Amino acid sequence: MAHLLIYGTLPPPIGGVSIYCKRLCEELDLRNVKYTFIDINKTSFFNIFVSLTKYRAIHINTSNPLFRLSLVVLAKLLFKKVIITFHGDIGRFNAFKNFLDRCSLKLCNTPITINMGSYEKAIGLNSNSKLSSAFFKPRKIDQLKEKHLLKIKKLKSSNAHLFCSNAYDVSFDKNGQETYQISNIINIFNRIQNKAFIFSDPSSNYLKYLKSQNIIIPKNVFIIDESHDFNAVLRECDAFIRYTTTDGDSISVKEALSLKRQVIASGVVSRPKGVTVVNDLDSLKAEIRKFYLTEVNLTEAEDNLEILLSAFDVKNKER
Repeated sequence: MAHLLIYGTLPPPIGGVSIYCKRLCEELDLRNVKYTFIDINKTSFFNIFVSLTKYRAIHINTSNPLFRLSLVVLAKLLFKKVIITFHGDIGRFNAFKNFLDRCSLKLCNTPITINMGSYEKAIGLNSNSKLSSAFFKPRKIDQLKEKHLLKIKKLKSSNAHLFCSNAYDVSFDKNGQETYQISNIINIFNRIQNKAFIFSDPSSNYLKYLKSQNIIIPKNVFIIDESHDFNAVLRECDAFIRYTTTDGDSISVKEALSLKRQVIASGVVSRPKGVTVVNDLDSLKAEIRKFYLTEVNLTEAEDNLEILLSAFDVKNKER
């Protein structure tokens, strides 16, 4: 019987889970770790169930609580070892979905949490819980299109500082607020002179939403509404804004720090050392207004892959 099966998604679309899975597979390949990956967005539930019977260890990557629990129950009935990476802040859903997540936490062999707040909740339900970042440093960064680079060059020439943010799609939290708060961020830049903002919108759905809400896009805001490498945007900017109403690990925050870019983020979850934390729109606006360049001292993260390999019961075979 084969050992490791990974359930998840791969780009496109670009999102936290799909980027994590893509980079995890790249790291496993580099270390000659044998595994099978199944894209749950492209596979029928029947074939997903059949695949469960063929492997000893199952690694689940999905943000859907009901689907996640279904996989856990089926896998445990088949006496499989189940590892779940929880790609979000545990407890961020409504009461029913949070209940489903608590069930998944208790039933699986090893829950992997991606921030300290989630870990503290998980360890009380499952003593095997682990804390491990969802960030793997990208092996390569794809160049932006020439038309995008020209637009960015123009923004740089007429503004003192360039900020950026991203969202894989439009989403709303349990209170009905925009999770990524892009409308509010754009409104801030609409009232600030000498600062510019690039918004990465690979699905193009956010731009459609902004237009439907009659949000004015000022000249100092540039929206890239097609598929591209966000790391290439980060390289062109001075700072990254992550003003979300809920979060998990935020791969983008650590991508920015790894590229030595400053980060301004909401304090809805624990943030890495060096991040400027803001708790409301007024403080965000103030940080943007008074922004100045400082050196970013990146602290190397723990070996996230080693934590996963230990959970998978696989030895590191790095070349």
